[in-house]
Amino acid sequence: MRNNHTDIRNNVTIVPVRHGLFSREWLVVLLVALTAIATWTIVWKVPSQRTEKQQAVYKVEKRVKELEIVFLDVGQGDSIFIRTPNGRTVLVDAGSAKNQYAAFDAGEHAILPFLRTRGINRIDTLVMTHPHADHFGGMQSLLDSIEFGEYLDPGMDHPVPSYFTLLETIQKKGILYREVKAPQILDWDPEMFIQVLWPEKGFRTENPNDISIVLRIVYGDIVYLLAGDVEADVESVLNLYGNQMRTTVLKVPHHGSNTSSSLNFLENIVPRLAVISVGYNNRFDHPKAEILTRYEKMNIPVLRTDRVGTIRTMTDGKVVRVFPELGGPFEIFPFPSEPPMESS
Repeated sequence: MRNNHTDIRNNVTIVPVRHGLFSREWLVVLLVALTAIATWTIVWKVPSQRTEKQQAVYKVEKRVKELEIVFLDVGQGDSIFIRTPNGRTVLVDAGSAKNQYAAFDAGEHAILPFLRTRGINRIDTLVMTHPHADHFGGMQSLLDSIEFGEYLDPGMDHPVPSYFTLLETIQKKGILYREVKAPQILDWDPEMFIQVLWPEKGFRTENPNDISIVLRIVYGDIVYLLAGDVEADVESVLNLYGNQMRTTVLKVPHHGSNTSSSLNFLENIVPRLAVISVGYNNRFDHPKAEILTRYEKMNIPVLRTDRVGTIRTMTDGKVVRVFPELGGPFEIFPFPSEPPMESS
């Protein structure tokens, strides 16, 4: 009887063989051994001895995490989808519900189809920048269709029935309500720095535009400024930050109205790209020609959702890749030295 066993000291299988030098079993063992040695010699060389092709096969690439920010085409209104590098989902505003000024419900006909094509059934954070219907109107249909983790609000009492209905729905569904004020830091993702720049605590106004939540989102060298619908008076307060407000991508305040995008504000933030969320042939005549001229004179490229549709941006923290729905993709780069903002 053969007595095969394993010597665990050398991890070699001992195979008794016949005494004949060229026995069949001996040849099989020799052939297997030679094949194993050849394979080890070719493949499992130390990295410096492998060929370039072998290096490519065995090299493990570290996947770069990216921030995605999408400016959705919702007609005359705002809606911005954010997916952080670690996968948190955020929706800032939700366009308008169908009414005498809007031909469709942005939540039902624009935002939900976008989310469903991506298999998204939950938004971790819903932000309403301010209580105007073209920013929160589409939220009701979204609340009836998908799950939300928390809701952020600037905390303005606004006597509009649809706004109170929205707040009642949020309460009934048990969604966490958070009122945010500057200079609060939002803990959406440890790889990012997200700060509320406006409104300040104690600020009061009769103009809902000026209570807009303004967010500064920093990932690596890239800065997004989501300016809601703030107007020139608030822009003048934000100017106190000086050149710390430098921005790579600006969501143009108030759809390009002549009440916003003041010269001093643009000179401080000097964005590399400006995005205007606006409806085609809208009744407000947004964006205003004088504002477009101001951006043009400052050599700030502008993309409009009424011209190019949804605008998707992706960044690894070093460069922003821009994918308009209509038109070819392109890249934009930050300033050589983006000054950081103090997180006091």
